Amino acid sequence: MTGVLYDLQRVEVLKGPQGTLYGRNATGGAINILPNQPKLGVTEGEMALAVGNYGEIHPELVANLALSDSSAARLAFTYTRHDGFQSDGTGSADSYAGRAQYLLQVNDELSVRIAGDYAHDGGRTAAGTLMALQNPFTGAVTPSPLQRDVGNLDPRVGALLSGQYSFLAGRFFEPIEGPPSTDNRFWGVMSEIIWRTPVGTLTVLPSHREANLHDLTTAFAFSNPEDERDEQSSVEARFASDNEGQLRWLIGGYYFHETIDAVYEFNQEALAPIQNLNTSTLSKAGFARITFAPVDDFRISAGMRYTDDLKTFDGVSQILVDACRAPAVPIPACPTAPLVPNATSFGSWSSQLRLFPIIPNALYGSALPGAAGSVFPLINKPIDQSQNFTKITWHAGVEYDLAKDSLLYASWDSGYHAGGFAFAEIKPTYAPEFLSAYSVGSKNRFLHDTLQVNAEAFYWRYNQPANIARRPRHRRRVCVLHEQRGFLDHQGCRGVG
Repeated sequence: MTGVLYDLQRVEVLKGPQGTLYGRNATGGAINILPNQPKLGVTEGEMALAVGNYGEIHPELVANLALSDSSAARLAFTYTRHDGFQSDGTGSADSYAGRAQYLLQVNDELSVRIAGDYAHDGGRTAAGTLMALQNPFTGAVTPSPLQRDVGNLDPRVGALLSGQYSFLAGRFFEPIEGPPSTDNRFWGVMSEIIWRTPVGTLTVLPSHREANLHDLTTAFAFSNPEDERDEQSSVEARFASDNEGQLRWLIGGYYFHETIDAVYEFNQEALAPIQNLNTSTLSKAGFARITFAPVDDFRISAGMRYTDDLKTFDGVSQILVDACRAPAVPIPACPTAPLVPNATSFGSWSSQLRLFPIIPNALYGSALPGAAGSVFPLINKPIDQSQNFTKITWHAGVEYDLAKDSLLYASWDSGYHAGGFAFAEIKPTYAPEFLSAYSVGSKNRFLHDTLQVNAEAFYWRYNQPANIARRPRHRRRVCVLHEQRGFLDHQGCRGVG
């Protein structure tokens, strides 16, 4: 969010489904972050500077330039830097962002705004702290003796984790592999075209955004390298009447396409999945809302939305397991066995561990010294699926002006969120979610707008049909997945299904 929260005009928070007002399907609500736009006929600048502890420095610079009687530009820049909050230096930030806008007022009826932005998040942003440890032999949970500001890469945390035994690998764990880093880059271009006609106002919003993420996070007590590229393209068009008169209306259409190419590793040392995936969403929607005001103080509204979502997922999760073949006793049974290193491909694992096939693509041995008692099973979980979801959602509401600055309202809205896919053995696909949202409330302003009093009662009901068959539980595999670092009891996996 560093890259958007600067030079703001306002932030709108709309609770509940908003699919009959805006292009993007919103189930729980919509947050509109609106920057200040270029001002015609004004040349001015602004500057703000915040400083704080942990070496924090946070300047913001804004310039508004009047280019002609009918055009203007606005430039904004922000920078944030501070040291880490944790003892290992995590929680730090070194980020900047910039936005450029150009506004052309063609005539009284037509305006065109073009904007571009770029943001970079750096530092070691994600931070975590060790809360407790579970004894893998007795199951007893002991609170961490360390303070909350001791980060997971601190040698004191490493010493505690080195005392945690893995029955899977047959040896004690090692400190978390690092160092963490954040190198995330975001950019986008968009346009806002507004054409006011005698019939209504047409608003067209084309947009394209991209992101490149390169992270290594240790906040969750294991290493999590990430390499991801995202692209989004969308076009939203709305044609709306003026908000006055007995009959008011809005009609719109929306097109959205997103692709994500990503590689993640979740390195738990004795077990590590690498998820290599390509996923996409193609969404098309039409929406409309009509408001009838028989008298000035009373309004009835109704709306409908049709959404068509196509989800595709093509990827594979490769889980490498470090398994000790020796008997459980003595402990440790494989004291010198290598643990799984950080990697973003099986080839990197193979090179670092010097793997050789015992059963190709299923079971490997390691030529590293001390690895004679260990084998490395490889579990492949591929997904290559697509699903199409369609849904009609609606809005119904009434409003009554008790006074000039007092509104009483009630509404009933439905919402929908498409299903999708996940690398899960038990349930690799999940169904859509549906929402029915009921609300009644009042919004009031008193004392010349100096006092605002709002009250609302609401009831939301979520529903996700169980229309995808569940597979039988695999107790043994789930135990293996959750045994790492002694967070759960391995002996019989009590409480783990």
